[in-house]
Amino acid sequence: MSSDPYNIACDHGFIQSSCADCNLKGLCLPIAMDIKDIDRVNDIIRRSRPIHAGEHLYRSGDNFTSIFAVRSGSIKTYLLDDDGVEQVTGFYLPGEILGFDGIGSNKHGCNVVAMETSTVCEIPFARLEELSLQLPKLQHHFFQLMSQQI
Repeated sequence: MSSDPYNIACDHGFIQSSCADCNLKGLCLPIAMDIKDIDRVNDIIRRSRPIHAGEHLYRSGDNFTSIFAVRSGSIKTYLLDDDGVEQVTGFYLPGEILGFDGIGSNKHGCNVVAMETSTVCEIPFARLEELSLQLPKLQHHFFQLMSQQI
């Protein structure tokens, strides 16, 4: 069996899940996006192994390269004060996007840890920028998501 949670075993090998098949696509992608454009987005998304409880997706100061869509589980963002005390800044559930904190400085400003075994879709930001110039609906959708974060 594959360790990739997006691959489903079948008699002929593995079938990979895609954005078009995801029941959360309405939260991550513009609703009116056609299947051909969804496939273009799907081509840039990286689906990784599960992130286990207590495992960090990234830490404050890490280089910003991607944003992430929570596919399953729950994720917590937090900061550490000068005394090392944890200050929770947010919780993210399936269908929510995180990682916008690194756009301005190219460094992440917070720590991100899985609260339970979770899966995320990684969206490389440089590729998203390129694609959003070609797909205005996608660009508008991500502007809306960023404004919600503000």
